[in-house]
Amino acid sequence: MKVSLAGRLPDGAGIARSAVRAAAQYFAERSRRRVGGTWHEVVVHLVDDGGSDMLHRAIMGVAGATDVITQAYESIPPETPGIHGELFVNVDQARRAAPRRKGWSVAKELLL
Repeated sequence: MKVSLAGRLPDGAGIARSAVRAAAQYFAERSRRRVGGTWHEVVVHLVDDGGSDMLHRAIMGVAGATDVITQAYESIPPETPGIHGELFVNVDQARRAAPRRKGWSVAKELLL
């Protein structure tokens, strides 16, 4: 399964891009074991409040930024058969939420 990361991690996040990709790989594998199917690709998009608001409106029909939006869809021929997943993670939201939790970091919030 291919896992890729698009966008920028926030300054001072305390986590490497490779760790975010590894976490996505881990959780996709757990999901595959639980629900079946074959994952072809997972893309984690790191977005800001503006991007999250735009996606939230376009995908869910709801105004305003949110913490994460997930999408999954089947391959379209001639793509390799399997499930494609996209996660849109709002880094601005993670930066705001982390300090509200005792002992919580921006890195932990991003992985959540």
